[in-house]
Amino acid sequence: MKKFQNNKIFRMIVQLLFFIFLPGLVGTAFAEVKTLFVDLFSSNFASILVDCGLIIVLSISTMILGRFFCGWMCMFGTYNDIVNLIGRKVFKINYHINQKVDEYLKYVKYVVLIFIAGFVWTSVITLPLGSSPWDALAQMLNPAFAFQNYLIGIIILAFITVGDLFIERFFCRYLCPLGAIFSILSKVRILNIKKEKSVCGPCKACTNKCAMGINLDAVNLVRSGECINCLNCTSICPKNNAKMVINDKVLNEYAVATLAVAGTAGTYLGVDQLATTYAPTSSTTETVISKYADGTYTGSGRGYSGTTKVSVVIKNDKITSINLISENDSQRQFQSAWSSIPSKIISSNSTDVSVVSGATYSSEGIISAVEDALSQAEAAKITNSTSVSTSTSASVSTSTSTSTSVSTSTSTSTSTSQKYKDGTYTGSGRGYSGTTEVSVTIANDKITSINLVSENDSQRQFQSAWNSIPSKIISGNSTNVSVVSGATYSSEGIISAVEDALSQAEY
Repeated sequence: MKKFQNNKIFRMIVQLLFFIFLPGLVGTAFAEVKTLFVDLFSSNFASILVDCGLIIVLSISTMILGRFFCGWMCMFGTYNDIVNLIGRKVFKINYHINQKVDEYLKYVKYVVLIFIAGFVWTSVITLPLGSSPWDALAQMLNPAFAFQNYLIGIIILAFITVGDLFIERFFCRYLCPLGAIFSILSKVRILNIKKEKSVCGPCKACTNKCAMGINLDAVNLVRSGECINCLNCTSICPKNNAKMVINDKVLNEYAVATLAVAGTAGTYLGVDQLATTYAPTSSTTETVISKYADGTYTGSGRGYSGTTKVSVVIKNDKITSINLISENDSQRQFQSAWSSIPSKIISSNSTDVSVVSGATYSSEGIISAVEDALSQAEAAKITNSTSVSTSTSASVSTSTSTSTSVSTSTSTSTSTSQKYKDGTYTGSGRGYSGTTEVSVTIANDKITSINLVSENDSQRQFQSAWNSIPSKIISGNSTNVSVVSGATYSSEGIISAVEDALSQAEY
């Protein structure tokens, strides 16, 4: 019994470390499953390593060693364990689900996975924003922000929490789509739990303490994909009968657990750094950066729990430095993001960089602040070019100068007021990896609707941009809107397509 308690304490310490320092791993992993799915089906293989480093590492680790991620590293799994502990210790809940019912309910997570992949990721069905319980849990440190942006996710999280009070690992057993994937992958693992049924007594301690409700009494070798390597069975057995083995060779389970967890985390962080460092720079980046005028510009963006303000220095069309002016964000998330994001932007000379796992919103706040500053550098470049052009025309003759002045004034007035003819106009623009075509409807000088005609872009970036950019343009009646962090080029493709349509509507 002492070994069992020591195992629980050791595992909980590891779980809490990941819960505190890398809470975003589970959300990032599932987002990368979607990216991998979309990229494979759209034959977009070039960016898979950059976009899907975590899920690739976790898949390989799971196929070799089993589901250590679920049992030791997943923030949501830790939440499940804590809630169930509260249910048993505080509310004295002692509920045991029927074994047959439990077995059937475990198939539900595969249905959830098929639904998401077959209908949501293929855009047959669009889920409301903020419906992810993973993201909702990650934002609960800022309740006002969470309830404003993740209400549906919080409702789902509440349902899961009630289930966890009664059934250990309720979400992991029955609903987790990522768990469904790992259940399949772990079936080929070489690391297993072995126990001789002939040595077992009548206690059924291993089955009763299994976090995933596996009927361990019935097997000599635990090959179930449900096993999350929690080690409850090896630590509770009064006869020390359950052991961790590879090809019948008995291993020290805690040494294996430490190696698996540390190795998986370290490998992911290393792959992520290499992918970011050696990611190819596209020609599109050069086109965007060439718009900037030299100088120092200030921008701001919304982070995890407050506003981040930065100054960005541009020289010879390059981002040479990014300095922090002020921030009102969660210190843990912000420091994690700030230690990485600015250097990534400077080294790639682009804001199209990956966010920091566990600090997504702080990362996006920094990226948005830089993009805000860069938009001013872009505007300054256009202004400078217009000024030079007007000055050159003025030197030809006084009358030409007067004409140019009138023309410039008229053009500025038209650009500012955006006088458009009523009707529906079609425009196109270049996105992340292809062309986006939209139709724009104008009524009474207002943009009333923006509809997608066609797109040949990266699905991940495009969907993220399309969920936000058209509504921003319509509400502001202007294409002068901020791009979506992580979907810069797809955002610009949509904006360019709308601008192309609006150019046809101008008087």
